[in-house]
Amino acid sequence: MTNKENFLDYIFEINSDLNWTISSSGEVIVEMKNKGFTNMIAQRFFKKPAVSHIHLPGMGSFIFGCIDGKRTVYEIGALLKDEYGENIWDDPASAEKYRAELEELVKENLNENYVVLSTCRNLGIPTQGSEINEYVDGQLKEIRDSFDSRKDYKKWLDEHWMTEHYLRFSIAISYLESAIYYTLLDNDLYQYRHDNIDEFLDYVEFGGKYVRVVHVYIKNEDGDDFASNLAKAQQVSDELQAITDPDERRTKMSEFIGSAINEDLYSVSTDGYYFTRGEMDEDYENAAFDLDIGDVSNPVVCSGGNFVLMRLPLEEEYIIKNAQKLLNNYHSVALGIYEDQFRPDCIVHFNEYGSGIDLVALQ
Repeated sequence: MTNKENFLDYIFEINSDLNWTISSSGEVIVEMKNKGFTNMIAQRFFKKPAVSHIHLPGMGSFIFGCIDGKRTVYEIGALLKDEYGENIWDDPASAEKYRAELEELVKENLNENYVVLSTCRNLGIPTQGSEINEYVDGQLKEIRDSFDSRKDYKKWLDEHWMTEHYLRFSIAISYLESAIYYTLLDNDLYQYRHDNIDEFLDYVEFGGKYVRVVHVYIKNEDGDDFASNLAKAQQVSDELQAITDPDERRTKMSEFIGSAINEDLYSVSTDGYYFTRGEMDEDYENAAFDLDIGDVSNPVVCSGGNFVLMRLPLEEEYIIKNAQKLLNNYHSVALGIYEDQFRPDCIVHFNEYGSGIDLVALQ
């Protein structure tokens, strides 16, 4: 960047080759290919998967949705300010507003860490040792080397409220998640794999375990009249259900999706969402699987708002083109189902000391 360039004037767009999905709660899940020499070695010797699924909670998903190839960084910053306020953790009122969300995220992160450790113990995967330490050291070196100085690196840690000890722990957990993935793969605990992907494609298209839907999404935000939003969703549903001709109904649904009523910023194509059970909110999934092709649901109330779904036929061309993406998502679901058996024993409860820590004030 030269002195004449202003980062705030930059315009970013989402790479068309990037695979990503959105859960019914509004969280973006990005599929990240692990490339480069270090990742190649990690995949070969340390069982790191070729593809990682990165979840963008809250603010991250909001920013992702604002990237459209037209807005500048400054404009996205203004939208972020409108949505969350400025310096939310410095302002006591806004910090208090997001206190519950922060505390829930901390607990959720701790829970997930313990689930990974418990799963490793069940599978006989060592959670300590020279291989893990070498991987963590290598990743830390890459991170440190990306900064001009040790001082800049420490500043980055401080800005993200992170210690190097916790960063090491997080990298180790990521390594162990990869080890779990490959242990399940090596022991044929995934029914479908790369070596029988043709069978998987038949399973997706003809097995009755996958659905394809498009939806209209009416978001519930702080300060909204939730009953009014639900009534708006019901009106959309009623209008669509009143249309008996399938082609006309599909056309009307497309009009709703492209209108200001629909608040799903990620619905960028007519392909819709292909998924099996375990990928989406349970109520959303149940509603989708209960529909016949061409039918429209009543409003489905999920954590993020109200959805009106239309089920569409699966298309072979899309399934073949997106085979790897669908298989990766299938593996994620299968891995999650395997880990679920350990979740009841991995619920974090703060003791008296932990309960007394003010996470909002913590620096």
